[in-house]
Amino acid sequence: MKNYQKKAKKIIENFNVKRSPGEWGLRWVWDNPAIKVVLSGMNDDKIIEENINAASESSPNSLSLKEKQMLEKVKEEFKSKIKVECTNCAYCMPCPQGVDIPTCFSSYNDKSMFGGFKPQVMYVNATEDKSAAYKCTQCGVCEKKNALKK
Repeated sequence: MKNYQKKAKKIIENFNVKRSPGEWGLRWVWDNPAIKVVLSGMNDDKIIEENINAASESSPNSLSLKEKQMLEKVKEEFKSKIKVECTNCAYCMPCPQGVDIPTCFSSYNDKSMFGGFKPQVMYVNATEDKSAAYKCTQCGVCEKKNALKK
């Protein structure tokens, strides 16, 4: 469970049904009857086998109420760490100063949820690049653009 937020990891580990975070995620998606196709990234034989097993045992509405409640707790734990409610829609763009606002917000949220700095965070926040967060002058143009799109 590398990069998992500690409290979310504990919720999954302490649940009576033992599954990997990836399997829980896939089962959550497959549980939704509106979902017809699921694509999953798989980079080794173990993950391929896990995904095949999960697919063969999953179907719409197959999660129990307790499983759904546990996954809701995990979701709420992650949501509690989000610093900026940003969907990466880019309504706020372009920034007059050239700041890549959605990437900066995404990096900030990733840092809060997972800890540590990813290379992307270092790029947008600690470089001399024009898209870096420090270029923000708080002019408010992005806020006005975002308000118009709502």
